[in-house]
Amino acid sequence: MSPLLAIIIILILTYLFISHIPHRDLIVQIPNEDDIESLREHLCNQGIPTYSKNMSSQGLIARRGGPLGEPSLHVVHQKDLSRAIELAKKYLEQ
Repeated sequence: MSPLLAIIIILILTYLFISHIPHRDLIVQIPNEDDIESLREHLCNQGIPTYSKNMSSQGLIARRGGPLGEPSLHVVHQKDLSRAIELAKKYLEQ
């Protein structure tokens, strides 16, 4: 592999990492873990399985880097994403 190609690949990967491209399964990302947990329970009661990332010590180091490391909630099944986002907006507005 030529050095130029290696540099281009590194630059592309760096850009993708720092560009904060949202995950395709991301419902919401907020700094309050209690809100994430209560929303997770609400969506579970509505039949939408979810999982969280960056909770407690899991995201402690990542949070030092800014919002990218904030607690987030994700759908297990992609087909549930639009409904989960709609329900999350209504729930968080309460």
